[in-house]
Amino acid sequence: MTMGSIRKRNHQWNAQVRIKGWQQLSRTFKTKQQAQVWIQETELAIRSKETCVSERPNFTISEACEIYARTISVNHKGKAIEVHRLARLASSPIGRLDLNRIQKHHIQSYFKMRSNAVSSATIRREFLLLKRLLTVAIEQWNAPMTAHPMQHMTTPPNASNRTRRITDREWQQICKAASQQRNPLVLAVIQFAYETGMRRSEVLRLKPNDIDLELQIAHLGDTKNGTPRSVPLSTKANQIVKQQLQEDHQEFVFDISATALQQAWQRIIKKANISDLRFHDLRHEAISRFFEMGMSIAEVRCISGHKDVRQLFNYTHIQADRIVSLYFSSNERKSMYP
Repeated sequence: MTMGSIRKRNHQWNAQVRIKGWQQLSRTFKTKQQAQVWIQETELAIRSKETCVSERPNFTISEACEIYARTISVNHKGKAIEVHRLARLASSPIGRLDLNRIQKHHIQSYFKMRSNAVSSATIRREFLLLKRLLTVAIEQWNAPMTAHPMQHMTTPPNASNRTRRITDREWQQICKAASQQRNPLVLAVIQFAYETGMRRSEVLRLKPNDIDLELQIAHLGDTKNGTPRSVPLSTKANQIVKQQLQEDHQEFVFDISATALQQAWQRIIKKANISDLRFHDLRHEAISRFFEMGMSIAEVRCISGHKDVRQLFNYTHIQADRIVSLYFSSNERKSMYP
């Protein structure tokens, strides 16, 4: 049994055909007449069994992105970023293609275009996301695709590890610009991330009950890798959260959204005239600084939460002049050569 309906949305006509025992089919058209024709043809095809629509539904990449975001991305820890990437893909020229029409050259052209606007790391993430989406469409949604169009495509290589460190002068400029933001939480979050090396998502998810001010510890139950950990807080970090916990009945320690924080960070970097610096670089800086302080690998892993030491080293960029000042001071050099 099928049932078709049409509704106007943003100056376009959205046609839907609901099929008993299966998800609805939907397409968007410029005119109402086109929508009506599509409904009639779709219903006729179903009733006459000229196609296997009820078994192998076809839809566009854009529609597939919407379904994937609603049913799969929603269960991922990084769902906000993933949904954003899917929305960008859906709104691109490739989003208008039907699943059964997409070919290797379409995908190659799309990522060639994207490479002019984004980094190689972003290209790799979007490539892998599209590949997972098409795999799900074939294996779980029974999409009418004879083969996976990305099966024999080479995955873009990993970008080289960032070695960006924050200079003392840059840090002063960042703090000054952050203090001039309308929301005072911006400066607090940035300083806290700089002190602890915690991820942005971990900082923003902190709740008052996660903080032990007496022991100077932040307990993280919801982390990127799924393993809870306890992060020791420096005196400065402890003072920051203590200041934030003055109000009663607050849900989060830092009541600011990820979007608002990211927008503020962009304004700060621009105002401070600093280039090539991301919020996540605060984590790199903190971890490198922990090693320069003399912490062991085990101690830094306890703070950062890295399961793989190799991943931890990707975040570590100790500066040579710090090593000189720590181990090869002028007095030590004199004792070595009487």
